[in-house]
Amino acid sequence: MPRSRDSAGHGASSATATPIDPSERVARGTFGSDVVVSLFFYAALLGIALANNVAIARFVGPDGRGLYGLAVAIVALAGPIAAMGLPAATVYFIGRGEPPRAVAGLNLLLFGALAPLALGIAGTGMILLGTPPAEAMMFATVVAIAVIPASVYLECERSHFLARRRVLAFNLCHTALALLLLSLNLTTLATGTQWVLYNLLLSYWVVASALLLRRIIVRPTSPSRQLVRSSFRYGLRAATIRALESGVLRFDYLLMTPFVGLAEIGIYAIADQITHMMATVGITAGRFLFAESAADERGERTRAKLELASRLVLVLILVGALVAATSFWWLIPILFGTAFAPAYVGVLILIPASLMRNLYFLFSTYLAGQNLQAPAMRGSGAALAAEVALVVAGAMAFGWHGAAIAKSIATIIQFTWVYRAYRDLTREYGSFRWTLNRADLAILRGWLAARLPS
Repeated sequence: MPRSRDSAGHGASSATATPIDPSERVARGTFGSDVVVSLFFYAALLGIALANNVAIARFVGPDGRGLYGLAVAIVALAGPIAAMGLPAATVYFIGRGEPPRAVAGLNLLLFGALAPLALGIAGTGMILLGTPPAEAMMFATVVAIAVIPASVYLECERSHFLARRRVLAFNLCHTALALLLLSLNLTTLATGTQWVLYNLLLSYWVVASALLLRRIIVRPTSPSRQLVRSSFRYGLRAATIRALESGVLRFDYLLMTPFVGLAEIGIYAIADQITHMMATVGITAGRFLFAESAADERGERTRAKLELASRLVLVLILVGALVAATSFWWLIPILFGTAFAPAYVGVLILIPASLMRNLYFLFSTYLAGQNLQAPAMRGSGAALAAEVALVVAGAMAFGWHGAAIAKSIATIIQFTWVYRAYRDLTREYGSFRWTLNRADLAILRGWLAARLPS
């Protein structure tokens, strides 16, 4: 299927005018090794995230976990909007030959504009509100605003590493953040609930400041006006999709706040976090599937990988659902404390959301690689609209259980939209098969046989 030229306006690259420093050239690596390294770090991050959730639950209970979940949700919702799509544009334009230092200079300009504004708003809010527990939810909002500039810059730098195929540095950024946050929580949470917010703020700014110092030492160059215009045009659609996806993922926390207490939000957050961890396989595979699809003009080779991955994800989630149903009723109280025992029901309600999220990321990234971003944008928009209505109604009627049901329904809408677009694109190849067969197993055996010796 031929793809139309993108509309970001990249006809003339400034790379032809500015030579790239040898230290900033794109590294050469293999797709397989990048995937293996990233999956290893993802597994480590899941373990650190689990330990962090256990620490928060044990030290500050459901109320503190609710505050933390609220602050993280605000950062996840506002961050993509504040970033204006520059993390995605960073990967795209470095790949198209723009000087990496000029792209880094553009990211610094965004940080320089965003940081004073956000810190000024947050500082004023802290002065007016004082400290928690008074106005705890408002204080969580203020801290989240202060986190946003560091979060945005961290994502821009990670994207810079990814574009240059520095996969180890790309993964180490989030690992360092997670380890620092866990260390701070283990050290300070026993002294007061407010530290669950202060530690989030401190960890982001420490890591972002280290990256900022490194970037200043490397000395970025000023971006051209054409690069600035093209990057923001390209980033607009990417930011819209990311914001809508984050809305489907996190907006339920804000919507249910007027109807349920902090303790209930904390219990819901544990169930949501567990099922989000179950979605990491699809999210990780989708990241690399996008690169595969973008390099596959007709999409046929990548389509086979997508369909096999979808069948594997379906099997994995069904196995995970069985494990959750038979063991989480006693495992959750052991890990997080008896106050979080009701999260078991939340996990069961949210398992369909986990499956839909896995599949959505696989299909949406394939379509994006084929220059079809509209289905993801429209599907996420429709899902978010449904979630807004359903979460409010569900929370009013059934508390956080109603919000969980609403989220599962919203993710079904989100996936269905992109799946229909995929079927319209590939209808000539016949019906879609969801069950593994002998041919699939033979492919997997061959893949393992080719890689186990190395």
